[in-house]
Amino acid sequence: MVSKHKSLKEMERNSGYDIIIKCVDVGQIQSGTSYGKEWRRQFVIVNDKTATKILVLWDDNIGKLEIGKYYEITWVASSLWDPVEITLDRERSKIRYLDEV
Repeated sequence: MVSKHKSLKEMERNSGYDIIIKCVDVGQIQSGTSYGKEWRRQFVIVNDKTATKILVLWDDNIGKLEIGKYYEITWVASSLWDPVEITLDRERSKIRYLDEV
């Protein structure tokens, strides 16, 4: 059986990946305004067996991850920034808590 999930190390600068991660740390919620629109974001440190990355949660997804718990996240994208950040698609991404990994 072929897994549809990518490891964090395998992720390239692209979108449409599904990942299984552990939440390692959560940052403070930040807010601001860009192009006349208000936003909120939270940086979360996540890892799997291959790498540790920064996940950016926006608006409605803020607060959905707890330290020490595992999640499956569908339809993530990796940024062009260095270090590479992982972000969610507002329409397509889903976060699901996993009891076991």
